[in-house]
Amino acid sequence: MFASDRISIPIGLYGTASSGVLANSAWGVCGIAVGEIGFVGSAGTYVYMLSEGDNICDHFNGVFCNSAPNISGSAEQPPSSHA
Repeated sequence: MFASDRISIPIGLYGTASSGVLANSAWGVCGIAVGEIGFVGSAGTYVYMLSEGDNICDHFNGVFCNSAPNISGSAEQPPSSHA
């Protein structure tokens, strides 16, 4: 995907109050806005901004921005058992 890409996922569920999203970035630079997630419903629109080093981090645990203190969960790939 590229920065200009847009994906729409129609849910069509009345009364939805929460959502779970898992995202990461590539070549992370702390402090940069890397995207947004928007929710549109009968009560209006809510846009959640993704900011590197705040609520999204780089997928590679190395030299890029690897912290995201304002997330509610995370997934991690276990270390490879291959030598």
